[in-house]
Amino acid sequence: MKKMVFFLMISIMLLPSNLNASGKVWSEVDENNVAKVHHDSAYFNCCAEVSFRREIEGFKINIYEDDTASTLCYCMCYYNFTHVFLGLEPGTYTCYVWERPGGEDFVLAGVTSFTIKGKYGELSSYSEKTGCLGVKEEHSKENNISLEFTNIIEGKNSGGISFMVSGDENMTLSIYNMAGIEIKRFNLGENESCIKWDLRNRRGVKIGKGIYFVKLQGIEGIVIKPLIVIE
Repeated sequence: MKKMVFFLMISIMLLPSNLNASGKVWSEVDENNVAKVHHDSAYFNCCAEVSFRREIEGFKINIYEDDTASTLCYCMCYYNFTHVFLGLEPGTYTCYVWERPGGEDFVLAGVTSFTIKGKYGELSSYSEKTGCLGVKEEHSKENNISLEFTNIIEGKNSGGISFMVSGDENMTLSIYNMAGIEIKRFNLGENESCIKWDLRNRRGVKIGKGIYFVKLQGIEGIVIKPLIVIE
């Protein structure tokens, strides 16, 4: 089956400043020994449909926050997540919070510890999520660099994509996935204006369908444009 690649010609910043994790993880225990693990300012898509999974193994807890939405928006939001645990056995727990805001792999958002002094009730847990606490949609500033490319390429094995760039001589062109992880980078040499990409990541593997972002960065500014790969 052929692949089709097309580009939306808009310049918007959608990448988290921290490409590996987002927000702050911390915990608290109330007078009834109910533990709450907080993940504040988690950075997910505006149309995120977040599912939660909690695993308890002795005094180790893993929490997984996964965006399962099939439709994405062109903006990012900050959310607060709270994971509540009741009826834990007494002891000191170490909790690992993992997030997957749209990428292929979970990344560690943070680690926190708390102490339960007494057991009250049966073991149970649940998670809560706030609405969007703020949209981040930063438009690229005025600059003297440009990024152009063919709108449509038919076939994933058709040879790749050519990017035409202009600006200063110290520029880099990077490809990111929806999780904000850089999958490919090109360092431009002096007077280099054309870059060819064979649609392979830094490990030499062909990219799959999904939403990616192309970022051209130089001394004079930044241009970011989305790339959508569909079957």
